[in-house]
Formats: sequence, structure tokens, C-alpha cells
Amino acid sequence: MRISHMETAFWYGCALRVAGISAGAIHAATRMMQWTDLRYGFSVSYFERSRSALNTDTAQLRLLDEHTIDAGGLTSLIVGPILLDRATVLAKTNGRTTIRGRDVGNCGWLGHIAELATRRGFAATLSFSTEGEDAGILSDIYSKARTMVGFPGEEAPWWIETNVAYSDFVDKKIQTEPGMILTLVNPAHDPAHTEAVRRSADELGLTMITPDTLAESDHLRIREGWDADDAEWRSLAEFSFGVLAESTEQSLRSAGA
Repeated sequence: MRISHMETAFWYGCALRVAGISAGAIHAATRMMQWTDLRYGFSVSYFERSRSALNTDTAQLRLLDEHTIDAGGLTSLIVGPILLDRATVLAKTNGRTTIRGRDVGNCGWLGHIAELATRRGFAATLSFSTEGEDAGILSDIYSKARTMVGFPGEEAPWWIETNVAYSDFVDKKIQTEPGMILTLVNPAHDPAHTEAVRRSADELGLTMITPDTLAESDHLRIREGWDADDAEWRSLAEFSFGVLAESTEQSLRSAGA
């Protein structure tokens, strides 16, 4: 069946609330899922296959040092925006920074934070590597390990995406491990960084996607929607109804029933 960008804002928001994500984090998490749909079209399937193990307990989150967070299995829908905000502050202060997130759950939604970083004016490199159940799911619908590189553009970023490891792009001393790595660089602080990454991409035979190509693809999906498995979509919608059930119970209690 075909689903539209506009309807997913409602259904994803409801589903995430039922899953236990706080109201304050719903918007950012929904945008991560919608972005994933615009680029790859697999958020419905990914959510349905992952939701039984979706970890939304923020008590698991620990700051190990200034540049490292142990997510304790917490879903990337919560961890991703936190890591991006921390990296943004450090990169604004120092010109560049690298942040690690260990034991991050549901890494397939992380790409959106790399694009958000480019909209904040940074060159961004994000890598993730998964293991266990998440690796099995992502191997089936996407990729269990991925590196994304973005540079600021006008309507969309310049973009490179590949299974090549983070160390091949940014720092050969840093090896990707299960979890994620995010590097932000202020182009004014290090003008040579962008050219160095582009050279690495050329050497690896990778093609940089232009902002026009990305924007055209996004607009097409917004206009025409994308395919989703009928059974998985219905299951997600039924799960989302839990928000209405919760509201009804609260109303009954308030009425003295």
C-alpha cells in the first residue's frame, strides 16, 4: 500500500508515545523516522520488527566522558538528538569534535542527525555499527553498518553514503565498534577537511550525491508517497491506538468512573 509523508507525522507520533517516548522527545523522533522514509522507505517495517525490544528507558543513559555516552541500549530515536546537541556545542566551541555513542539501539534511524548537522553549518560524518537483533533486522532491510558524510548545501546537503568504515574517511586511528561515531567540523575552522574527505571518497570510488538530486528525491516522495507492507502498516496503526485508549481511561478516571 502507499502511505504519505503527512499521515506518518500523526501515526508515528502516536506509536512512539505508546512505546514510551516522552512527549518532549516525540517531535525529533518522528522527524528521524520520516527522514528515513524519504530516503529509504523502511521506517514502518523497521519499527514493527523492532518495537518489542524498543528501549525507551532514559535511566540507562550514562556520560562516560566529555565525548562518550553509554546509551545502555536506549533507542537512537532518543539518543541521536542528544548526541547531536552535545556535538554541536563542542564543535561551536572548538571548531570540531568527535562524539561516540556506545550500545545505541535501533541505529537505522540515525542518518537524520547527520543531515541536521549540515543544516547547522557543519561538515558531518556519522558511522554506526550494530550487533545482535538490530544487526539482523538492518541486514535484511538496509545495512547493519553504515557511514554517511554530509556538507552544507542550500536546499539539501552534499551527501556520501556507503558501507565503508568511518576510519577510511576521517581518522584511521578510530575504529568503528558497535554503536555510533559522529564528527562535526566547522568548515571555517578547518577549510581543508571537506577536500580531504572528498579525496577519500574519490579514492574509494564513491559518488557524492548533489543537493539538487536529494531535494528532488525528497519532493517526489512527499508528493507521491511510498510503498509499505499492508500488514505492517495496519499493525503499527493498531499499536498507535493505545494513545487513544490511554486518553479514554484518563477521562473516565477524571469523571469519577
